[in-house]
Amino acid sequence: MNNIRSDARNDCHHALADAASDKAKWEFTELDSQLALEWTRRELALVVSSITLEGILRRRMEKCVNTIAEERGNQRLKEWMSSEFVIGQRKRLEKDKGQARERVEKEMKVASERAEREGRLWRKQGFFDPQNPWEAGLKFIDEQWAAGIEGEHLALGEVVSHFNELVKRNAPRTFSGEMKTRLTFVEQVMQRFEHWHPQRENEWDLMDITIKRLSDADSEQDYQYPQPDPQVTGRFVTLRPSQSQARLCSATVYDVEGRDKEFICDIIKKNTTRSVIGVDPALIDSIPENDYLIYFSSPSGKEPVFIQRNRELWWNRLEQMNGNSSTFYFSPQGVSKGGQCVFSQEGTISHIFIFLTTPSRLRLHLLHKRYRVMSVSIRENNKELRRISSDEIPKELRLQDFELDRFGPGRHELELAVSVVKTPTKDPGRYFLRDILIEFFNDSSSLSRVGKHRSNLATMVKHGSADAEPGKIQDTDVEEVLIGNEILSYDL
Repeated sequence: MNNIRSDARNDCHHALADAASDKAKWEFTELDSQLALEWTRRELALVVSSITLEGILRRRMEKCVNTIAEERGNQRLKEWMSSEFVIGQRKRLEKDKGQARERVEKEMKVASERAEREGRLWRKQGFFDPQNPWEAGLKFIDEQWAAGIEGEHLALGEVVSHFNELVKRNAPRTFSGEMKTRLTFVEQVMQRFEHWHPQRENEWDLMDITIKRLSDADSEQDYQYPQPDPQVTGRFVTLRPSQSQARLCSATVYDVEGRDKEFICDIIKKNTTRSVIGVDPALIDSIPENDYLIYFSSPSGKEPVFIQRNRELWWNRLEQMNGNSSTFYFSPQGVSKGGQCVFSQEGTISHIFIFLTTPSRLRLHLLHKRYRVMSVSIRENNKELRRISSDEIPKELRLQDFELDRFGPGRHELELAVSVVKTPTKDPGRYFLRDILIEFFNDSSSLSRVGKHRSNLATMVKHGSADAEPGKIQDTDVEEVLIGNEILSYDL
């Protein structure tokens, strides 16, 4: 969870641009709430797995006790041994329950104290107070432990389903004015943390497999749960051929190495995968086809033959929308240490697909940073539209805006191309990119400030990690934000 927390703060875009702004505080406050829900779901998995493993242990104990009682012909010995085991089991589970409560309360305290240091007291957040989901989660975890101890526990899927219903029942329904604006904003922020979900489900699947193996009558070996790997929670990861590690990851970009075709195929089957880089040239032509946008790179510069077909399919999907739409994918040289960003020293680091039904001006929001001296060009058909100099790019991760001129209707494929200044005495520079957001403007005056007046009509499209579907954009007197397949609207 600590790895999730540190990575998630990079998805608080307004905070990276201006940590003192109201929207930055809203982002961090919602992050605290989402961490409460995520922590609860993971604790629920621990409840179910612990109770299930105790059940396996009890069945084996009963078999052993019966064997001993039969050999000695002593029924009272059997009853005594069974009673002692039940008492010991209950003590173990009560201890686990107490430790679970301590963990949750400790994490809630840490999150609350951090919020206070950052000037956003929970109790002043009204309905959005993160203490509510933390306390609701703690109560639900206690209830599930109590049920498990009494032998009434449910399967993991059922427990989590009940918790999700509880969250849904307590979610806000309707607000007006400033509260409505904040609610809409919070709903957008929630989407940025959805990449936790496949990671958690991967962990659950692995846990189910392990429990099934341990329940096998022929399985007598001891088993210890592996320590969490920091990179499995990242959106960008570097992987060497390791099937077990690859299974736990749910990243967008994978930097791989080696000639293991099965390893590569397992990665491209994941629905979160958008880019696989560093693929051995010998494997490129043998990679099986798929039907979604995905990027492959190898030292040879080759790519599978079906990639261009997939690009055309994606363009067709964009063109079927009823308004301006976009998506992008990363094409970097590598993944930064810790999986915070992707990076390049030269060449195209990202391709941006834009389809316009009406003429529009664009603004790119780039969440990025640099190391040493380098520059970035925004290009279309090898024509430079905007050069971003080294002086304009921060040394620490920040969200920055870059405005482009008016584009006509139709297809536009933009590239972010990196070039560095190489010197004989210094390491070459690097450009680090984490996310891209795209805004369309039908009224050029709106470039001065989005949403300042109702007459300034703007449409923002966000495709976090390039994994969102293109969606419908309408020309109305509201600001509309595309999140996944859903458009969220609110009055300006």
